[in-house]
Amino acid sequence: MPATVVGLAALTAWLARLGLPALSLPYCGTALLLLHVLRLRERAGRGLVLTPVQRYSPERNLYAYATDQVRLAHAGMVPLTLPFLGTWRCTQGYPPRRPHPPRRLGPGPGLRHHTDADGRTYQGAGLSLSDFYAYNKPVLAPADGVVVEVIQHIDDNPIGEVNLVQNWGNTVVVRHAPGLYTQLSHLRAHSVPVQVGEQVRRGDVLGTCGNSGRSPEPHLHFQVQATPYVGSRTLAYPLAYFMAAEAPEAPAASPAERRFSPRVAQPFRGPLAAAAEASAPALVLGAAHLAAPRLRHFAVPVAGETVSLPAFHQGLSQALRLPPGYVLEVRDANEPDTPARHWEVSTDAYNLRYLRCQHSGAMVYYRR
Repeated sequence: MPATVVGLAALTAWLARLGLPALSLPYCGTALLLLHVLRLRERAGRGLVLTPVQRYSPERNLYAYATDQVRLAHAGMVPLTLPFLGTWRCTQGYPPRRPHPPRRLGPGPGLRHHTDADGRTYQGAGLSLSDFYAYNKPVLAPADGVVVEVIQHIDDNPIGEVNLVQNWGNTVVVRHAPGLYTQLSHLRAHSVPVQVGEQVRRGDVLGTCGNSGRSPEPHLHFQVQATPYVGSRTLAYPLAYFMAAEAPEAPAASPAERRFSPRVAQPFRGPLAAAAEASAPALVLGAAHLAAPRLRHFAVPVAGETVSLPAFHQGLSQALRLPPGYVLEVRDANEPDTPARHWEVSTDAYNLRYLRCQHSGAMVYYRR
């Protein structure tokens, strides 16, 4: 206490020369600090994050903020889906760690069908278009949009030959949002049922897989771009939901691969290696013996992966069709004597549904 009195007296005498009252400094410092904190709200950053919905606990606010960063990270994006049915192999894709050169990103994914146990893209001798599994398979709209370009007069190539004049072959370009387009190329001649200006919904048939343009064997080229022009610069735009599995062992070379590019020796490149060696991503329909697929959420397929649309589970869909306010009584089958827990269905300020345990307060969000 004496030390405080002596220190305050010395500080008072020193500050008096500057015309500053020592006793009012704590109040002035607190007021200035409060004004500084209020001003930080105008430019909130990593050091200060505003809480739009107050949960009256720093820990709960932090948990909600961290989970919302993951759940809502893609809330404003157009949910694109795979433009085909069945399982396909990605033979070319964006590098997971090394980005493409900024000057040009390459033409985007090409897809080749591949279903037999040996990992081949064809049956029989593989010398005719009908021998290939991808040929004449339906190509679907990846999202709702408007058709802005249709080319479908180009004939399919014989196996092992390419059209270097009309590189992209038969193509459909769809506008999904301002600055967001998808291009689907190498379609079969006269297989496109839509016209320019027509509205399409996700899953509508845009054509069938063919072998037109620079394509030595039937495959589908799929890319996302920012402009409506055929062959535009690609965007590494993620796909909303898809199942992905690692590639099986390399298949035998197809007749088109042996005839078109004898120098190719890498697995699953097939004739695409020479036909689009400088191009970017490609996808191919996968083999029968695959690793267990995993659900990927807003991601870009990686080269070598086998991808497919998630299967619809009718029972699970019905089970999760729960109205807000509904309470589930949950028991542990391994501990029948344990009292039941009650999970209540609720919605948050963003109208997102979640289950909340009335006993522990734990929450889990879900989508129907």
